[in-house]
Amino acid sequence: MKCSPRVLVISVATLGAVLLGAASAGAQQVTVNRCAAAKMRCVIGYTHVCGVQGVLGLFKCHQNATQRGRFADQVCVNRTVDKITECFADAERRGVCRTVDDVTAIQAQIEAFVIETVQDITPGFPYPLLNSCAANKQKALAELTAEKLGCFEDAMRREPGMVVASCLARPAAQYAYLWDRIEGNGGCLTLGDGAAVADKADSFVAAVVTALDPQ
Repeated sequence: MKCSPRVLVISVATLGAVLLGAASAGAQQVTVNRCAAAKMRCVIGYTHVCGVQGVLGLFKCHQNATQRGRFADQVCVNRTVDKITECFADAERRGVCRTVDDVTAIQAQIEAFVIETVQDITPGFPYPLLNSCAANKQKALAELTAEKLGCFEDAMRREPGMVVASCLARPAAQYAYLWDRIEGNGGCLTLGDGAAVADKADSFVAAVVTALDPQ
């Protein structure tokens, strides 16, 4: 069976204004570079029967743990590291890259972001805690982050390398709606924290874009 990773799409630039003012900012421009775009796809990652990778993959390791009331599976966590290392190496073999040998630093950013926000959403982490609301919040935040990264990936692939505000605003609106619905279902460990963790996602996206598209 051939594995087809789940991928979401996007573009890059002078990040602070893009992410924090997505609804009002104009189009943003990033450097078109297929290697950088490929690395961005690695960062977005996937969850699939054949493995996990990137932001989506690492969040999935923690979602599974929270859904089952267990510690995060270290095999799952380690697999995200192995897969993104392979993915970056493949990107650097295939094209002219703006950055090289940066997978360790970027994986560290992924881990710091995911662990911090999972802890925000799931008080008591890393100790086992069974809570479907927290698991659903983790999933919503993972998808928001992946979709915003995807806007930058898409722009990195095509001239003129532009990402418009609506690409970033659309997932933000979907996320806000979903977060309210999750909390409305009850049983949550935390309430009213959607905007705070979304801000952390924006900061993470900005840092990754800057790392892959240094100006």
